[in-house]
Amino acid sequence: MPRRADSGGMMSTLTARFGARSRRVALALCGLGVYGWPAPLMAQPLADAPRFLPTREEVPLLISMPIAGALGAQVLGSPEGWDRTWDGFGNRLGDQVGFLLIEEGVRRTLTLVVPPLAPRASCWADDRSAAANLTAGYGCALWSTVAARPAVGDGWRFNAPVTVSLLAATGTSLAWRPERADAGKARSFLLTRTAIVFGGMAAGRLFEDWRGSR
Repeated sequence: MPRRADSGGMMSTLTARFGARSRRVALALCGLGVYGWPAPLMAQPLADAPRFLPTREEVPLLISMPIAGALGAQVLGSPEGWDRTWDGFGNRLGDQVGFLLIEEGVRRTLTLVVPPLAPRASCWADDRSAAANLTAGYGCALWSTVAARPAVGDGWRFNAPVTVSLLAATGTSLAWRPERADAGKARSFLLTRTAIVFGGMAAGRLFEDWRGSR
């Protein structure tokens, strides 16, 4: 027991010092792991990947992003209901893994059962200024998370695989989060995480489009 207490104290000291010196690094890790990790996986055209199991190329990302998110949340002390100890880190890592499993499972299942969608067009245009790409391009990337063109036909269709999977993972994650004990905190968490998940994924998609245009 004393050894366990010392380990918890060491974790608390390390995370406190790191948070005081490198808070922006923690925010980046947290945003990447908690909210930004779906973007590179979802950047691929849904019509080109009607599969349930991840590819070999996707596995390293699926492993590293929850760890990055848990580390960032540990440094930030988020949520406050989990201490900055090894147990707290385990809770945060479990939160990330749980979100990932639900989101990936729902998205890949829906991709197999709904009518195929057309490959997503790039939202980054080289004939636009950087400022225009960041505004119009971001709007395009955000729109593509909730709507997509069908593989056959015209118009737009509800992008069920992406939208439903993100909402399902966000809503289900409240079941193990400490915010569930307070109705106000629960609503705030759901609204905040939903906004950041969709916003972060749109930013990730726009970055992927920019990188693909280089």
